[in-house]
Amino acid sequence: MLAKVCPSCKWPAPAGRAIPERCPICGDSLAALRSAGAAAGAAAPPATARQPGKSGWLTVGLALFAIVAAGLIALRLSGRFPFDGQAAPAIVAKGRADGNAAAESQRPPADSKQPIGPRDAPQETPAAAQRDHPPPTEPTAAGQPSSPSEPANTPVAEAPVAPPPVPPARAAAHDPTAPMIDGALVPLPPIDQPEPALPAAVPQDDPDPPPGGLVRLNDPEGQHASGALNGEDALRLEGRIGLLEVDSINGRASLDAAALSARQIALRGAVNGETVLVLRAPGGTVEATGDGINGSPRIRIDAPGGKVVFRENMQIQGQAELQVTAREVAFHGPIQGAARIEVTLTEGGRLSYREVGGGACLRYRSAKQDAAQPVVEAGTVRAGATVEELPSP
Repeated sequence: MLAKVCPSCKWPAPAGRAIPERCPICGDSLAALRSAGAAAGAAAPPATARQPGKSGWLTVGLALFAIVAAGLIALRLSGRFPFDGQAAPAIVAKGRADGNAAAESQRPPADSKQPIGPRDAPQETPAAAQRDHPPPTEPTAAGQPSSPSEPANTPVAEAPVAPPPVPPARAAAHDPTAPMIDGALVPLPPIDQPEPALPAAVPQDDPDPPPGGLVRLNDPEGQHASGALNGEDALRLEGRIGLLEVDSINGRASLDAAALSARQIALRGAVNGETVLVLRAPGGTVEATGDGINGSPRIRIDAPGGKVVFRENMQIQGQAELQVTAREVAFHGPIQGAARIEVTLTEGGRLSYREVGGGACLRYRSAKQDAAQPVVEAGTVRAGATVEELPSP
């Protein structure tokens, strides 16, 4: 017996049963199949009933598969089933009165000239449908759907995201590398506020600097007075000056002008005790007119190429120690006691002394070995005193 199947969907008609007018799967007419079955039934002898076997179960399985396939095709055509493996479009329209989000999102605007429903559109393959008609997105921030005149693959513009709020500016600071403590900037003074001034040094023209101070001078035509130094006072002078006036120095005070270049120095006071005095006047003049040198002071006067003069009232006595370097040196006052004086004469040197007495000692020499013999104007040398020339260094 030939199998009775639908010519369209190949649905097998059950054997031994009446053939319906239409196929229960695809709905096509089965008139031809019914007429063929009627003719075959009239010609063939009546058949005995058979028990269903393997062919009967196969027929039932095919029928179930055809029913499931038909249902999937119907769901796919309605747009509600993810036939191509991608997620079904989830369309949400908030605030819709009827609650039907899918229908409202797929319905074109009222003013559209070409409304196309999901069933009216031409059938496409799953890949083409996914490419040409991407799943609709959420409504925009204004709640308006995209215009139907735009291309289907044009993405819906997202609402602009507001930038994060800018934190308030910190206190104005003119230094970007300002230090931080626990994550916070250390407050600095405003830009227009002047920096604090550093403490100024001792003024150059200060006649009485504090004891132990350093005075820098820079006035080759000016003058500066050191003032009296007593006790443990200490003063240092640096730079250049026209005239330096030195007052009395007593006790263990000290005046160090080794780094000072003076054109003229006037020692107007007495030098007593265990003081230390250093004076420097290259090519200049040093004149001592004070009340004498007493005790055990140590004095050094450097005036190479210059002149050093001790006036009549500037007597040198006690255990004083003097080192004098100059082109001309003159002692107009007496040299007494146990004083020790050493004189170095530069080129064209000249030495003169009035009187050397007691146990005093006066020595002199030339600054260079090949220098001319210095001129010495000798005075009175008392018993016990010594005046001698030393070899040049």
